[in-house]
Parts: sequence; C-alpha cells; structure tokens
Amino acid sequence: MNRPEVTVLLLVNNDDFFYETIDSILKQSFSNWELVILNEQPTQKTEEILHSYSDSRILIRETDSDIIKNMNAAIYSSQGDYIARINANDVMHVDRLRLQLKRYKMYPEITVCTTWIKPFKTDGTTFPPFAFGEEFVEQILLKMLSSAVFDTTSAMINKSFLLQNNIKYKNFPFVEDYKLMVDIAIHEGRFFIEPQLLSYKRVCEMKNEMKDMVEKQSIRIKKDVIKYLADYHTNSNVSDLYRNMIKLEKEKAVTPIDIFHLFSKIFQNTRYTHVHEPQK
Repeated sequence: MNRPEVTVLLLVNNDDFFYETIDSILKQSFSNWELVILNEQPTQKTEEILHSYSDSRILIRETDSDIIKNMNAAIYSSQGDYIARINANDVMHVDRLRLQLKRYKMYPEITVCTTWIKPFKTDGTTFPPFAFGEEFVEQILLKMLSSAVFDTTSAMINKSFLLQNNIKYKNFPFVEDYKLMVDIAIHEGRFFIEPQLLSYKRVCEMKNEMKDMVEKQSIRIKKDVIKYLADYHTNSNVSDLYRNMIKLEKEKAVTPIDIFHLFSKIFQNTRYTHVHEPQK
C-alpha cells in the first residue's frame, strides 16, 4: 500500500452526525488518504458506528481528556504530507481533497489552503455561502484581527511547515484551530483560499458556556496578535499605546472591541506591513 499523501484529522466528541462526515471522506475522488479519528468521548453508539467501517485507511484512536496533546500526537505521527482538518458533523464536497491538493502542486509555497463554505442545518435550512476572498491572502494577521477570513473546518495544511517551525496545537479551548492558524501566520505561512464551495458546515446551537469560552479565548488570541504587530511596528509609540489601552480595559474604560477597532485602523492607515509578510 502506498504511503498516504493526505492525512484527514477528525475529532469525534458526540453521537450525532459524524458518520456523515466519514461517509463524505470515503466518497472523495482523491483516494490516497488516511483518516485519523480521535474518539474523545467514547460511547457504545460511537464505538459501534466507528468499528462498522472496514476501510483500512481509517485509524481509530481512543483518547484521554488531553485533546490538545492527542491532536499534536496525531499530526506528528501522521503519514501524510498534508493535514486536512474537518469538524465532526461537517461534510466534504466529493472533490475537496483533490482540488486542494492540486493547488499545492500548482503553488508549492502554500502553507494553508482553505475553501469557501456552505452552511446548512439538519432540518434543511440553508444560509448564504461563506464565500469571501480567493487565492493568496496578504497581510493575513491584520485580516484575522479585523474579520473572519476563513473557516478552519476546510483547512489543509502543509505538515512539513509545522514540523520545521515546531508549531503545535495549544490550549485554547474551542478555538485551538484558530490559534494554530495565527501561529502559522506569525511564522510566515502563506494562506490560499480556493474559491469554490468545497465544504459544508452544519450549523448547531452552541451552549451559553461554550459561547462565553469561545469569546474569551478569541479575545485572548486577538490581543496576542495586536501585541505582536505593535511590537514590530516601526513607530514605538504603537506598543506604548497598546499597553495603555490594556490598562484602560482593566479599568473597564474601554472594551476589547474598542481595542480591536482602534488598532485595525492604525495598522491600515499607516499602510502597515508585517515585517514577516511574504513579498509577492
């Protein structure tokens, strides 16, 4: 059997529709892949469904509670040259892997390749597609700070870039993929958006405590991005301003949103270019 070119990494943590995710991977027009499934919360139902698949390309790993450690271990022990992420309950277009891999062959400098997204609900409700941006994304850190650039459920990553830069998942609950993308951008990774609807994202209700955690961790990441960009700005006053704004936030004089908007405008108005931003 040939060594797989792509490793699909799937985290299963519920009993709902993850089998639809697996089925969409099995139907891919590109076949030289392995599927590593991390079964985070094993139940009798998930065990029965997972072990009903007989495809030798599927590797099932029971995990403990340290999901970050398990995801890093899965990546670093994977056989593929590329890591394709997908969230449980989401679905791949039949040509997703083939077309993303084709982009890497065309442009070897790509680090992360994402696609346009089609959101949907189980009851059949549809939403406008998330179809923003196409091809190479410049000043990626600034765009990550000001808006949603892509959805990580469609991401394919060049694994050698992770290994060379010792980039790993970190403990940012529910937004660990977002943090990984930021770390890749800081290390000069090139981002490419495939302008086709190749990923289908199931929209599910999020519990309030999860929403609060996502917001808290996202704010934490964006503050790190601002600090990083401010420290590399040619005007040292920008770093001083950031520290002063953080003090004002602690005194509840400003909100994190105020800080994000302010520094987005500063970097845009000064035609700021990240010192590590790859040049065309």
